[in-house]
Amino acid sequence: MESEELRSQILKMVREYSRRSHRSNRAGDDPQKGEFIPGKTPVPYAGRVFSEDEVEAAVGLVGRRSDGAFVGICHDGDDERPNVG
Repeated sequence: MESEELRSQILKMVREYSRRSHRSNRAGDDPQKGEFIPGKTPVPYAGRVFSEDEVEAAVGLVGRRSDGAFVGICHDGDDERPNVG
């Protein structure tokens, strides 16, 4: 399997996972949010509102730069050397 094909499948699964697991984080007027059931439906605090679009975008950006170079998770001040520890 080629890298881009694998990446595409991973992002597709990320979208599906997000769609199923984060329904309560969708915007209030989103028809996919589902019915609110008092005492059962979780209410996200701190105003976190997102859909599978944002989750896919975040996952798709991890580890990539526009020139294809690796992007570290955190840096120790030197932009040339990613500090992944």
